Amino acid sequence: MEREEILAVYDAGPEAVVELVTQLFLIIEKLEERVKHLEEMLEKNSHNSSKPPSTDSYSRNKPKVKSQRKKSDRSPGGQNGHPGTTLRMNDDPDEVVVHYVDKCTNCGRSLISIPSDYERRQVFDIPPIAIKCTEHRCEIKTCPKCSTVKNLLGRFIGYKEEILRFMYDPNVPFDNNQAERDIRMTKVQPKISGIFRSEQGARNFCRIRGYVSTVSKNSLSVIDSISAIFYGNSLIPILQN
Repeated sequence: MEREEILAVYDAGPEAVVELVTQLFLIIEKLEERVKHLEEMLEKNSHNSSKPPSTDSYSRNKPKVKSQRKKSDRSPGGQNGHPGTTLRMNDDPDEVVVHYVDKCTNCGRSLISIPSDYERRQVFDIPPIAIKCTEHRCEIKTCPKCSTVKNLLGRFIGYKEEILRFMYDPNVPFDNNQAERDIRMTKVQPKISGIFRSEQGARNFCRIRGYVSTVSKNSLSVIDSISAIFYGNSLIPILQN
């Protein structure tokens, strides 16, 4: 807040000063709570809370790691006289490399004809890793029993547009079994209401279903066609040659 802004508040009167001081006190209280929260977080570590040891680096009171070993008068490392352990000499090495001495390093005299002895030292190395390529081959066989199904699926894929034409053209029926659709309701009615009580009732049912099927095939409204019967205007289909 600039000096000019503070003087403007002072010139506005005591109420303006009181309001400004009250707002400043609220800000100070929030900051104090924030500082207190951060200090509590810094005081926590893996020993006095459920925090993992990996977060101790951010703690102000980071616990010191203490060794569980007791102090002794011995110096660190291997002690004098202790039995050493190393790789044993191999009596049958994979490779022998002889470093010949041809001449004396002091006077330069040839030492080729001088009998020699050897000082043996062995180096143990891990052989280099070689890439191993394994090819996996899966057999492909065709089951004679399933080949028919495969051919049928191939025809479905090849004639997908023709098979699913009923989804795009409402004039095309779902299937081509018109006779089955015409007598379907004759089978549904006994399942719902039981058998027909009289032969005349069965005839009336068939006449009504036949009339509904006829007007539907002529692209006429079923409700309007049934209503027209009561006014003497029943549909008389015209046979086409």
